[in-house]
Amino acid sequence: MGPIYTYVITGPRNVQAFFRGARELDFEFFIINVSIKAWRMPHRDAKKLEEDSSGPAAQSLGGVGEGGRIFFKLREIYHSNFLHTKSVSQLLDRWIEGYLTALDHPHEMQFPQSWGREWTVLPIYKFLRGQMLIATTMALAGPQFLEQCPTFGRDIWEFDKMFITLLSGTPRFLCRRGWDARDRLIVATERWLRRAWAEYDWQDEKLQSLDWEANFGHRVMRERERTLKSYGISLEGRATLQAGLIWGASTNAIPATCWMLIHILSDPDLYHRVREEITTAEVIAEMDGKTHIDVDKLVSLPLLRSVYLECLRLYMSVPIPRCLRNSVEVDGYKLSAGNYVLLPSYLAHTNEQVWSAQGHSAKSFWAERFLQRSMDETSRHSPGDYFPYGGGLNLCPGRLVGKQEIFAAVALLLAKFDFEFVGYVDKKGRSTARRPEEFDFGACEARGMITPTFDVLARVRRRVVGKATAR
Repeated sequence: MGPIYTYVITGPRNVQAFFRGARELDFEFFIINVSIKAWRMPHRDAKKLEEDSSGPAAQSLGGVGEGGRIFFKLREIYHSNFLHTKSVSQLLDRWIEGYLTALDHPHEMQFPQSWGREWTVLPIYKFLRGQMLIATTMALAGPQFLEQCPTFGRDIWEFDKMFITLLSGTPRFLCRRGWDARDRLIVATERWLRRAWAEYDWQDEKLQSLDWEANFGHRVMRERERTLKSYGISLEGRATLQAGLIWGASTNAIPATCWMLIHILSDPDLYHRVREEITTAEVIAEMDGKTHIDVDKLVSLPLLRSVYLECLRLYMSVPIPRCLRNSVEVDGYKLSAGNYVLLPSYLAHTNEQVWSAQGHSAKSFWAERFLQRSMDETSRHSPGDYFPYGGGLNLCPGRLVGKQEIFAAVALLLAKFDFEFVGYVDKKGRSTARRPEEFDFGACEARGMITPTFDVLARVRRRVVGKATAR
């Protein structure tokens, strides 16, 4: 593109070499670009972010003093909240509470009063994305956020659908619905932040020690807000970043969950095996009127874990963009500073030489691909062959939270409801013989978890079982 070259890096050795040399790679430029083009961050705020050339690592690359290291400070906030056991547990508890409430009183769709007691035919992705979005938003930002944005569910999916179009700089008259949805999201986020700042007592040490409270929601939102304001980022600029975090937390975990359920529910044998695995392991228990999950045990269930890893392998399509801070040599080629690098996960994840097994091509879904009993066939891969969460310094900080939410969403739905597969439908609800995974992989948007093009239609009824005994 003009004087700028983009190098596409493939092969496990080359990919790993880049992840190891993360200090030479700039990812912050992409965050700033998304903030400006997709989220309409004011240029004065974007300029403050651009001034920080010190990188996200503990050892500064220079350019600014310790007081100007915005990206490093944000990375510290993510790690202390998304990778710390107590904080993650608090976030997951809130998420489960919101998810179960949403399942009992579904949003965005019309349901009969007998919902749950009698068989109801539902498009699974359309149904589940609304309930998970409410749970994620409540857990991250608290109940007041949704009060300020009554059209949040509709707006976030409209923005998500138009994200690549907005990122390319498309003017409003060519993308009016995307622009309008984004503007409503930002205005609503500003209203939420004003109210939270007005009602939160920053002098209350006990309040500040809480991992979650009703004004800002989870601690990560509160700490980000205070940090960004201390660096001089305006209210509108902070709103773009806070709304962006909620969007990012939703639009990968939700499609991943739905891909798992699409494959599980459309295969009666897999459905019964997964549900039996969850039931036998007794990972879900009712105690003191609340539902409790043994998360560590849940995420280690072999078949469920294999389905999860396989869905990430097949449907996580990320180009992993970086900019070279300095010139480097890779595999005999000189890559010059200032140019861009792309590491496409899709090419690595569908490499037939690495992922194919007898009767199962790399581009097909195989639930057992990651099972221990198949390790002799499927484990001959390195971190350069499988990187759905990225790698290096910018490995997705929310990967553990997202994983736990995905497992909990699948397990709770299968444990509390019975399902009968009906068929497939397109976006307009029309019956189709085309399966959701039958799409052009090369034409899909390379920006994260691929959104299902079609949906699974299933009959759903609340499961009548005795309460599990807490251990």
